[in-house]
Amino acid sequence: MALLNRYILIEYDIGGPRLWHERLALEHVSGDTYIVVTPDRDAEELGLLNSDIRHIRVRAAANVDPPGVNAAEIYGLPAWGQNDMNSIRDEARQLAEQERRALHAGGVVAAPPMGAGVGPPAFDPNVGYPAGTLKWLAAESTEQYKHGQEVSMGAALSKGAKLAQAMPGGYVLFVECVDGADFHDLMQKPARGDCRILDVGLNALGHPGRSIREIASMCKEVPVKWVLPGPRTAKWCVNYLSVEGLGFEGHHERLRQVAKVDASSWGIQEHFQLTMSLRQALLVDQLDAFNLLSVEIQFRRLQTIEYSYSEKARDMESKAVGGRLSLEEQTTFGGITRQFATLMICPDLFGHVKSEVEKEASLAKNIRKAREEREAARKGGKKGTLSPVPLEDLLGQNGQHEVKEFSSSQTLAAAQAREKMEAMGLGRSYEDPQFRQKDVYVGFVNRLLRLGMLDLSIQPPAERTGMFLVKKKGGRQRLIFDCRRSNCYFTEPTPIKLATGDSIGRLETGRTPLYCASADLANAFYTMSMPQELRQFFGLRSLTAGETAVDEVDGIKVGPEQLVHPRIAVVPKGWSWAMYWCQHINEHLCEEAGLTPEERLRDGEPVKAGSLWHIQYVGNLHLFGTDKTVVENRFWKAVERLRSAGLTVHEIEVSEGSAEVLGWKVEEGGILRPTLKRLWRIRTAIRELLRRGRASGQQLERLLGHMTYVSLCRREALSVLGECYTLCKRRYKALVPLWKSVRKELAIWDGISVLIYSNMRSCWSSTVYAVDASEWGLGVATGEFATSEVRTLGSFLERWRFKDEAILGIEANAQEADIRSAYKRCALQLHPDKGGDPDKFKTMTDLTPMFAAMMQLAQTGSTRRAILITVIVLLACVLMLPFLLVTLKLDGATSFSWPVAAIPSWILQLVALCVLLAASRVPRPPGEEKGTEMCFFRF
Repeated sequence: MALLNRYILIEYDIGGPRLWHERLALEHVSGDTYIVVTPDRDAEELGLLNSDIRHIRVRAAANVDPPGVNAAEIYGLPAWGQNDMNSIRDEARQLAEQERRALHAGGVVAAPPMGAGVGPPAFDPNVGYPAGTLKWLAAESTEQYKHGQEVSMGAALSKGAKLAQAMPGGYVLFVECVDGADFHDLMQKPARGDCRILDVGLNALGHPGRSIREIASMCKEVPVKWVLPGPRTAKWCVNYLSVEGLGFEGHHERLRQVAKVDASSWGIQEHFQLTMSLRQALLVDQLDAFNLLSVEIQFRRLQTIEYSYSEKARDMESKAVGGRLSLEEQTTFGGITRQFATLMICPDLFGHVKSEVEKEASLAKNIRKAREEREAARKGGKKGTLSPVPLEDLLGQNGQHEVKEFSSSQTLAAAQAREKMEAMGLGRSYEDPQFRQKDVYVGFVNRLLRLGMLDLSIQPPAERTGMFLVKKKGGRQRLIFDCRRSNCYFTEPTPIKLATGDSIGRLETGRTPLYCASADLANAFYTMSMPQELRQFFGLRSLTAGETAVDEVDGIKVGPEQLVHPRIAVVPKGWSWAMYWCQHINEHLCEEAGLTPEERLRDGEPVKAGSLWHIQYVGNLHLFGTDKTVVENRFWKAVERLRSAGLTVHEIEVSEGSAEVLGWKVEEGGILRPTLKRLWRIRTAIRELLRRGRASGQQLERLLGHMTYVSLCRREALSVLGECYTLCKRRYKALVPLWKSVRKELAIWDGISVLIYSNMRSCWSSTVYAVDASEWGLGVATGEFATSEVRTLGSFLERWRFKDEAILGIEANAQEADIRSAYKRCALQLHPDKGGDPDKFKTMTDLTPMFAAMMQLAQTGSTRRAILITVIVLLACVLMLPFLLVTLKLDGATSFSWPVAAIPSWILQLVALCVLLAASRVPRPPGEEKGTEMCFFRF
């Protein structure tokens, strides 16, 4: 009766993996016999004395596992409803009545309970009893009985029988009838049934003790219910010690030797005490180290102490084995697998610590971001507004003139705009389908009005735009306006030069560490106010004054039913000129803060030698430098200038050696490579495209755009792409199978993508390679030059020259006079005093370095041509002199001898030959010959 309505766990002696079967005792038949229900909803008879039962455990309550029982090894009962339980109990009651009637008919009487006055006899677990003697022994430990202790009871003795005996204290004791020959096997059963302990082993002296190798082979890691952040490392540590073969004491001494520390150093004494504690727990007490929380915590502390000395240990070990690399690096490069690492630090734990540190850094960053946004909102005035700043205020003294000049010169008439729309085939602007619901659209427009991003007008707009949202990092959404129709009212935007991986990779930092500082303009576009005269081109769907809850617009009273027209009041994302204005303002404010244009990194321009460089990338600001103090001072000046202008600066980060900039990872050691997230997104897309085997040219073009951006760090990676561009051009809209050549190019790029990186600490090589190709083969020539000359010429790319030659309108082999004339002509045409465009005239300053380089090439070419003409004239004179002397001799006009006539001509020919050889040694300017590529290397 003691087990009635209790949950029982039974392990059957059937071999195979351990499995506990859960039963619920519903009816008591007699003695050790109960009617139980199984997980399969079967009501059956269960005798606790069955010989096939190995272990029996009782749960204290439902879903509460007994100590030492692994939850993953339980075949448990499902959760039944009340109706199902009532039906099951009825079946159990009927089956119990049948069994009782059968027992009564057969005259079977249950064993009497144990008398109240009978107590437990004395017990010595190391002393057994003779074989052939049967005794009832306790199969579990309680307060009154020890496991294996004899229990006095009146039940009949039957070898192997098991019984749940009701004891006088009101508790139930599981007992087993054991032969004296099986006594010691019974004493080992608790270890086999508890995942926290092992079978006790004795050493040669008869004392409890095992080796670390035996413990490592006997322990078995199973799921446990205790929770500790991070991976479980006890198994790895025990296996490490087993492979190391030094034992606990030897491992401690090895730490002291490889790290060159004494007993008084931090953590060393604690390391010794923990080592000895673990030695006793594992080798003497013989606990299962894989499944104990206390052991896991002690191993974690050991790894913490050893990690604090890891750098020193690796340095000392590297010196011992020789070379500049650590022992792990040397064995890895040699293709050798080490049996154990320098110190006992689990790689999974190291990865967990790294990820947790990154999470904490991200959390601190988000907290700082929220604090800055609250501060900006507090300074911005009215709560819930963005407080957009007018463009003219952001541009300083000439801002008003510049904005008015833009409004008058860069806008088109309505007729011209309509022509552009028809040529482009534009229809209605796209709008998010959710905004087609009236209440959603009205609520969103009112929200934008409260934020200051929209205003209202009585006059209908000249053009309408649409709104939609896209996903943004951090789970937020970015608001985009479909301004394709509005863009037709403006001229083509002025091109802007932004930094790329190529321009960042051209930094030369030497051996000094690189310090990075970064900041971001929060909602950069939407904190810049659109000029009033341009808002007419960016209207939204009209609403009534009642829907917008206004009674006055533009100083005029309006009724609830009168139509009002929302207009975009900020620089919208989607406007063709938005990038230009944001970049222009960012650069202007940073220049006012002292960041010079010469220090700015931009694509298509050489990197200036120095110790500080900066990037303005639309709404981002990045500073690099080799002097930490200079970087921080210049960076905070720029941040304060941006904030004083009314812009919100957040996501501020200052780091040393490692930083992420515009999708690029600057690593310690001066290595620049694409971030793993960006690179693996591209590689995964390539592999998915290859798996599908089909794509349109438009789909492939999008992928090629991402591949090109990453390849800007090392443009050599673009050389594998050729047929991909052909497919994009020929099958832009059609979905076609990928050509074999396209698949090959994508697979090659995927393979070499891990090599796309640049070393900013590399130096220039004094050897210059000139490469040229023709129908007959490939030619390579080398020459040695001064490193300073190589650096000067190598900082320019050949493609920049052709681009700027197209702007100047001259040929690649133009003369010095032609270059000067073209440069002067462009300057006069674009000068504001001559009616030119100020913005385009400003871009003329970008041509100045290239103009100087082209002038140098032209001057060098002029010098070579002058030398060549002189040599040709001199050679002609020398060749004609012998004929002149021979003619005079034959005519008898002179009386000199033949040697007198020949010797001077020989002398002159020798001089001419020397001059010709000297002229041939004049170095050819790089890139003079069309099709010749000059290769400058940094190593």
